[in-house]
Amino acid sequence: MNCNICSILPFGTGCATYIASPRLTRRKKGKMKLIIAYIQPERLNAVKQALYEREIYKISVTNALGCGRQGGYVKMYRGAVEEVTLLKKMRLAIAVNDDYVEKTIDAIVEGARTGEIGDGKIFVLPMDECVRIRTGERGPEAIG
Repeated sequence: MNCNICSILPFGTGCATYIASPRLTRRKKGKMKLIIAYIQPERLNAVKQALYEREIYKISVTNALGCGRQGGYVKMYRGAVEEVTLLKKMRLAIAVNDDYVEKTIDAIVEGARTGEIGDGKIFVLPMDECVRIRTGERGPEAIG
């Protein structure tokens, strides 16, 4: 594309009309969610199994420490009383398209529920953008 503005741009930057055109820069907006769940470490395999059964394979898992209604516990260590208030948890982060939100929540609940205090929490957050680094894909297509 050639226009009068191109002559003032540094070499190799392209046509300003092409760069700024809203028609060309508009992206397909799909609804995406980021699901963050905190679960008991021993329930991780059950949650992964439930997710795989529902064809949800992309998951990020990190160790976390936290406290909630479960509180903590007191233990003796080398003759000293020690109060543990931050308990070990697993943090799952799963980015999904809107079609998979309920299936993902159901799978996490199915795998993590024991009926006891401390089973965990699930947070569902809106996600504005997702970019696949390898291909540059954006939006729902990047989640896969």
